Amino acid sequence: MVLVLCALLLSPAHAGGVTRDGGSSGSGSSSGSSDTKSGSDSSGAKTGKTKKIWGWRYQPYVMPGGGVTINEAATSVNAGVDVGVNYWRKKWVGDLYVGGSYTTGDGLNGYDIHIGDQMGAREKYWGLTGGLELTYNGYTYSDGSPAMKPSAGVLIPVELVVGPKKYYVYAGVTPGFYGDRSRNAEVAGIFHELSWTAGVGAKLKWITGQAGIAQSITSAGTVWTPTLTLNVSGLTID
Repeated sequence: MVLVLCALLLSPAHAGGVTRDGGSSGSGSSSGSSDTKSGSDSSGAKTGKTKKIWGWRYQPYVMPGGGVTINEAATSVNAGVDVGVNYWRKKWVGDLYVGGSYTTGDGLNGYDIHIGDQMGAREKYWGLTGGLELTYNGYTYSDGSPAMKPSAGVLIPVELVVGPKKYYVYAGVTPGFYGDRSRNAEVAGIFHELSWTAGVGAKLKWITGQAGIAQSITSAGTVWTPTLTLNVSGLTID
C-alpha cells in the first residue's frame, strides 16, 4: 500500500460546502433597488460586492493552491485553482465551482479537472451541505507506470460546520465512484474511493482561510493530506 503525504502550503479543496464561502456565509440582508450591493454576515463583517438574480445573491471567488507531495521518499509539486460562485438566500447557501490541478516531480505525476455544485443550509451556529462533483483525473509513478489510471468519476461531498460564521470547525465525507474498474479500492466498502476531512476555518472580510487534515482511500493506497486553503472572494462581474 502506498502512503502519500501532501505536506504544507495551499491545497485546492473539492469538498467545501459552506466553508468555501465568500458571500455564502452572509445572510444577504442588504436591501435597496440596485442589483449590486455590499453583503454582510450576521456579525456585520462586509463580504464585498454581490449581485442578485431571482431573489438569490451571488458572489464569485478564486481559490488558488499548491503543495508538496511525498511518495516513498520521492517528491512532487502540485498546483491548481478553483473558480466559482457562492450563492445564498436567507439561510440557504450554495457553491458552483470548476477547477483543476497538476502534479509533477520524482513521485506522482498527473492531473485532475472537476466541476461541482453543493447546496445546503447555514444557521447561526451550524451548517450542512451536500452536492455532486464530476471529475476526471489520472496519476502515474515517476517511471511512467500507472498509479491511478485516467478515469471519469462522480463524487458526493457532504459537510457539517459547527460554530459562528466567522470562526468554525468543519468535518466532511466524500464517497466516489469511477468508470475504470481499476480505480476501485476494495477497502472503501461499496464505494470506489472514500475521503474524509476535518479542520478549522476563519473568515476575515473577503478572505476565508482553513487548515485541516484529509484522508483518502484510493486504489493506490491511503492518502493523508494536511491542508491549508485560501478563498479570495468579493470580486465583481460587470
